[in-house]
Amino acid sequence: PQAVFIEQLIRRGGFRVRVLHAHELHNRGIRLGHHLRDVLADQPLVTALHFHELCYDLLGLDPAATVLPDDPAERQRFFDLELAERVRALDLRRFDALVIDEAQDFMPAWWQTLESLLADPERAVRYVFFDEAQRLRADAAPVPGADEALVLGTNWRNTGRIHGLSRPVRPMASCTVATPDCANCLTAAESAL
Repeated sequence: PQAVFIEQLIRRGGFRVRVLHAHELHNRGIRLGHHLRDVLADQPLVTALHFHELCYDLLGLDPAATVLPDDPAERQRFFDLELAERVRALDLRRFDALVIDEAQDFMPAWWQTLESLLADPERAVRYVFFDEAQRLRADAAPVPGADEALVLGTNWRNTGRIHGLSRPVRPMASCTVATPDCANCLTAAESAL
């Protein structure tokens, strides 16, 4: 569904968009952030990164050359707080829209930093995707606006068989599975805009 919303922002034109996610997740060996970056390469105003890549990019740091603290707690603090604080201190207001995936795992400082990067926070567009059942971090911030969330009733991620097997573990009574010919599903998602 994120693709539908990104497509809408591109069609509206002129939006400087960052597509962000909490982790550099792997799916069948594909680094999802890099996959999104490749798919959106022809859109100069749209950039896909995971949160720390955004920080490194804006700070002009080379991740490979960055010396990380040896102490695990200090290293965690560096990624959870320090990078975000450094970016906020730059006082950059660069983006008109944010598309955030895996928002259930964003840290409090990350949300503050993302808000600080919006050119006009009152008018900025934010599409935030999350699933509390997939939360990996107990210390992550509550998702802003979660109480007003639009619940998507279509499972876009799994095959029908996987969806069926997961139902006893996590019941999704009204959830259906998107099929390859599900053009009406995309139309329904677009109309939610």
